[in-house]
Amino acid sequence: MRQQVASSLDKPSQIFAQAVVNQDHAVQKRFPCEENTKRSLRYHRRTPTMPEHLHDFTLPYEWKDTLGSNPQQFLLYDNRPEAVSRIIAFATLEDLRRLAAAEAIYMDGNFKMAPAQFRIRQELFDVVVDRITRFGINLHVQTVVTDFEDAVLRAISTSFDLEFRRFCSMLDGLAFLPTEEVNEGMEHLKTVTPAEAAELVDYFDTTYVSGSYRSQQL
Repeated sequence: MRQQVASSLDKPSQIFAQAVVNQDHAVQKRFPCEENTKRSLRYHRRTPTMPEHLHDFTLPYEWKDTLGSNPQQFLLYDNRPEAVSRIIAFATLEDLRRLAAAEAIYMDGNFKMAPAQFRIRQELFDVVVDRITRFGINLHVQTVVTDFEDAVLRAISTSFDLEFRRFCSMLDGLAFLPTEEVNEGMEHLKTVTPAEAAELVDYFDTTYVSGSYRSQQL
């Protein structure tokens, strides 16, 4: 069992069960307590040596995809060993879809347990938003709930820019208005447009609502 736990990713409970199941009753009775055995196996599991420098850490190839008969890309982002602070993010496309579909995200993490070479930064949130956008997934997040860590809160606000994204979703909402009310809806949006969205609103209005391109399409 010790050899198996040192050379495989099987859970201690699986290893114990496999070792016991094929033994006769007399041998099974001589096995130590299951909980004690699993604790011992966890202790003997080989823990990779913690690298002193980022360039010493190489992500094993088998960690880059999911397991199973239909493996999918699992490594979402790796800013490489030359980075000042290493960031590695894992998620499948389905994970991103589920995350983007949520209106509220609850976040927690034991960041103190992370190795010194790995630090949470705004870059992590930027990566998540970028990948969601790159895959053409609509982001519906309205609220992010986390414990009070000021750096995390500021990073979230910068990356997700929830108010700006909420305004952009209002542009999409014009499609659900009765046709005769679309112009009125567009005029209302112009009164609440954030300064950084002015060019977007002008383009949207010219292209899809009241501009010359829209007239030609009609």
